Amino acid sequence: MDSSSLVDWLVPQGQESNKAYVAKTKFVFGVAICMTLIAALNALRQFSVGHTTNGTMILLAVFLMLVSFIVFKFWGSLAFLCNSVTALLYFLITFLTFSFGGLSSNVGSWFGLVVLLGIILTGKKYGLFWGILSVSTVVAFYVAELNGVKFEAQPIKITGFFIGCFILCLAILGLGIIYETTTTNS
Repeated sequence: MDSSSLVDWLVPQGQESNKAYVAKTKFVFGVAICMTLIAALNALRQFSVGHTTNGTMILLAVFLMLVSFIVFKFWGSLAFLCNSVTALLYFLITFLTFSFGGLSSNVGSWFGLVVLLGIILTGKKYGLFWGILSVSTVVAFYVAELNGVKFEAQPIKITGFFIGCFILCLAILGLGIIYETTTTNS
């Protein structure tokens, strides 16, 4: 089964002729594939350096994303699907930022991806929510660190920062390509 027929299967009955609905489903599916590939690489990296909790949380997020697609198939709510994908990304980045040493970690800047994805996937109203939540979380991490909270900082060398920046750039590039492909072909 190729990805196009899988997306066709995901679209609930009665929505097959709604081009905007199908295009949005294809876009969210593409984002999910991109996130899954990036998550798999990150999980492998976490397991390879002995951080099994982090690797397990990443795989749990991927599993929950799969569950959200199954729920979408039977419920048909694009708002649910888009917000659940964004929520999983938000909670995963929050967890990893906490685990890797706070805002100074190589994942702290990834909250910008939550804001971008939130606006693109969910629109203005929910996008504003994800933006405010992400900014508030960044401020909360900053205030906590200013007040002496020490997060479990794992030693990060330049390679860790490189991998973090590289993956972030790949994610944004993938989002752009998926967006352009699904909106121009619809």
